[in-house]
Amino acid sequence: MKILSLVLIILSSIIIMANRSGRSAVSGNGATTAPGESGTHCGSFGCHFSGSFDPVASIRLLSTDSMPVNAYIPGEEYIIEVNADYTGNPAGFGFQMVALKSSDNSGVSGYENLPNRVRSVNIGNRQYIEQSNILEPKPIHLNWEAPEEGTGAIDLYAAVNVVNGNGSTSGDGADTTRLQIIEEQLSNTFELASRDTRIYPNPASSIVNVQSNQDIREIIVMDISGRKLLSQSNAQKTIDVRGLDKGIYIMILNYSDGTRESSRLSVQF
Repeated sequence: MKILSLVLIILSSIIIMANRSGRSAVSGNGATTAPGESGTHCGSFGCHFSGSFDPVASIRLLSTDSMPVNAYIPGEEYIIEVNADYTGNPAGFGFQMVALKSSDNSGVSGYENLPNRVRSVNIGNRQYIEQSNILEPKPIHLNWEAPEEGTGAIDLYAAVNVVNGNGSTSGDGADTTRLQIIEEQLSNTFELASRDTRIYPNPASSIVNVQSNQDIREIIVMDISGRKLLSQSNAQKTIDVRGLDKGIYIMILNYSDGTRESSRLSVQF
C-alpha cells in the first residue's frame, strides 16, 4: 500500500467551529454535512456565520506534481487541495474534513504525519481531520494511505471557516463543500486504444517500450498491491524492468495533459 499524499491548501479559510480547537475535539460531533451527521455546521445555525468574508470552499484531487485528476489508483500518492476563496482580511482559519466510502458511508482513514495545529479525531468509525488551533493562511499538507483495491468511489466532505479573531463567533464566515473521487479501473489490455498507445514487448524481460501519439510525462511500474517500484520521468518512452522479479505488475502512463492510463505488465525471464 502506498501513501497517498493528500494536501489541503487553505489559501483562504477553513473552519474554527465553536472555538480554536475544532468541533470534533470539543463536542464530539462532525460538522461537514456528511451523511450520518446531525446536518448542522457552523454556517447553518448562526455560529461563525454572519456572512462576513464571503468564503467559497472547494476541493480538488491532484497528482503529486500538482496535475488535476478525477480518479485514484489504489496505493498511489495524491494531493487533496481544500481551498476557500474569501474577501476582506480575516485573522485566521479552521477546518474539518472526513473521507467516506460512497457505497456505505463508512470512514476511510490512513492519515499520517499531520502538520502543526492539525489533528485527527475519531468519531464512531470515521476519522476526522481538523485544526487544533487557529490556522494561518498557508498550505497544509496531509499524508494519506490509499484505500485498497475495490474500495470504490470516495466522498470527501469539508467545512471551512474564516474568522475575524474577536473572541466570539460574530463577524465570521463559513462554507461547506464535497468532492467525489472514483477508483480507477486498471486495464487488462496491452494496447490502449483510447490513446493509440502500445506497450511492448509484453511479456517483457528487459526494456519495455511505449509507443504513443501523446506526450508521456512519466512511466510508473507498481506491484499488484500498489507499491511503486520503478519510475521514468523524462521524455524517454522506455523503462528497464531487469531489476524486477518474474511476475505481474501494473504500468501507469501519466500524460502531459494531466490524464493517465494503466495496463498490466508481465515480466518473465
